[in-house]
Amino acid sequence: MTSSSHFNSHVDYFPIGTDFSKIHPDDHECELSFSGESELLEKKKACKKYPGHPYPTFISLPTFKIENFPLAYQDKDLYELTRTTAALTVRISTSVVSHDRPDCYPQTGHPYPLNKYKGRNIMNVGTGRVARIDIADKHQGKEVCHCSTCEGSSTPNTVKGKVIIHTARHVIYDDIEAAKTDMNLWYDHDGSACVKLKGLRLMEKDSTYDLCKLVCHVCDTELLKRLDNLVKSWTDLCRKVRDKFRNSSSTDRLTVIVSHPHGCYKQVTIGYWSEARELEDARTKYFYDTATCPGSSGAFVFTLGREMAWFNEHVHSGKLKGRNMSGAGLDF
Repeated sequence: MTSSSHFNSHVDYFPIGTDFSKIHPDDHECELSFSGESELLEKKKACKKYPGHPYPTFISLPTFKIENFPLAYQDKDLYELTRTTAALTVRISTSVVSHDRPDCYPQTGHPYPLNKYKGRNIMNVGTGRVARIDIADKHQGKEVCHCSTCEGSSTPNTVKGKVIIHTARHVIYDDIEAAKTDMNLWYDHDGSACVKLKGLRLMEKDSTYDLCKLVCHVCDTELLKRLDNLVKSWTDLCRKVRDKFRNSSSTDRLTVIVSHPHGCYKQVTIGYWSEARELEDARTKYFYDTATCPGSSGAFVFTLGREMAWFNEHVHSGKLKGRNMSGAGLDF
């Protein structure tokens, strides 16, 4: 399966020998609000990057169909993979910017996102993806749950499992911000019946790669089962899609992102990647034209066209010299 030769040749945008571990976006794509939720819709209406968020550049989940893919990619498994990715995509909202955020990215003079707001109570909105479910073993003890329902309760439940969410580290920098973070599952359209997860702490974090993994407590066994089944389906669909496209032309560079632009309901955007830059530790960074807006930081970046990979762990990091780019991740 091949595209219509969207890319005829590789274009080199950086000098040979560039250390891509030190290349970071000029602009992050968190969305900030100084007056709460009401300001987010106003920011969407005033968006200058994509005024009006036109269809089909931005596709709402209820209207997303297989025909939205270019003809060469109208594949049932790819469509189901995108819908499953959407089901695992969460809106992330924090209410504080940690006073421990650095001024610059590691080993660079490149300004770190939100550093000028350190220590302030400001709403910061991005996107993430449920990546793993850890079901509590009956022998692990009775850990007290800190979900949104149990927090502050005089009779909190015990933890039945943990949800691990991947996002960009510049969205959630440390445990201070993690503890003040809410995630909305299934915010698919206006009036969606969302489920809220509450952040607890970071289990992994790396500013060089711009990736972090956020832990949430859950005591709802049905919710855990639903999410666990979605993660398993996502993994299976990744394998199927990679097998179908594994021997395809190097011009197959489709790139799909599901995110929450401006902190509003999720949108699907489809484009292509132009470069995949390898770091010394086998990680890569992608550059792509898939549409994003403030609020898209941390969204999962799905790519085709890498011969050895059947899925990746890249998240949207921001813009560099006018092009969208991911953080560093592994192609598995």
